[in-house]
Order: sequence, then C-alpha cells, then structure tokens
Amino acid sequence: MAQQLAFDLPPRRSLGRGDFFVAPSNALALAQIDGWRDWPQRKLVLVGPEGSGKTHLAHVWATETGAELVPAAELPLADVPALAATGAVAVENADRIAGYDAAEAALFHLHNLVLAEGGRLLVTARSAPHAGRCACPILPAGCRAPRRPRSIRPGMTCWRRFWSSSSPTGRSRCPPR
Repeated sequence: MAQQLAFDLPPRRSLGRGDFFVAPSNALALAQIDGWRDWPQRKLVLVGPEGSGKTHLAHVWATETGAELVPAAELPLADVPALAATGAVAVENADRIAGYDAAEAALFHLHNLVLAEGGRLLVTARSAPHAGRCACPILPAGCRAPRRPRSIRPGMTCWRRFWSSSSPTGRSRCPPR
C-alpha cells in the first residue's frame, strides 16, 4: 500500500467575495450585504451560529465599503470617534459583550456617532436581540425590539434595523448602563 505524503502547509484564510459559497440557505444574507446602500437606518445585524459565514460576509462588506472591522470586546480600547469617522464600521460578536458595561457603552456611542455622521454599521452576533434587550443584547431595557426577522438558514437571521428611536436625529435615546 502506498503511503500518503503529508505537507505542513499553513491554513489559508479565504474571506473574499469569490470565496463565499452562495447557497439557498445564505443567499438572503448575501443579498442584504450587497444591498448595504439601501439598509433602513443605515444599519444591519447579521445573526447566526458559529461557522455560518457572518465573519466572511462582514469581510466581504468591509472590502466593498472600506469599512473598519472591530471585535465588540475591543471597543473599550478603540478610538470610537475615529472609528465612526471612517463612515462604515463592522462590529463582530456583539452578543459576547452582554454584561461588559464598557464594551456595551462603547458600542452604544459608536452606533450613535456612525449614524449621526451618515455612516453605515454592520453588527454580527450568534444570538438575536429580543424584546427588552437590544442589539444582541447590548443595550438596556427600554429600547424597542427589532421587527420580525426573515430567516436565512436555521439559526441565521438578519435584522435591517436593530433598535429604533423616536429621536428626530435618528439617535437612540437609550442610555448605556
């Protein structure tokens, strides 16, 4: 029996548009990313389980828009006004900062600044926002729940708007904890 040769090749991370495999289960998510110019309130939350393609789609969007990508847990260390000034920001893993007050407050301020400056905001998370808890859940009770999601694949959904405001400026009125 012939022996198989093993090569110690480094893994290749493929996060480009051409590397994204489009299937019926993720076509809506890709369409939402492609339609970023038409996002109501200029923001989108992409929710799905680990390995469902959220990070890949965030990279596709960042490449197309020139957006800055930042893990939600690193927001307290980030220069939030400078991030907002870039005009497009993708925040990854927002669900993982629930209870981390500094990160929640930073995301709250980033949201307000990006939208006040006419920018776009993409947020990814493994769990969906629900009534009384907003943005995967990153904002305190008192924010209004998002509209009902459209299913992309089992466990993967998009919200075109993830919290709403009655403020004429479009800024959320929910204060950070």
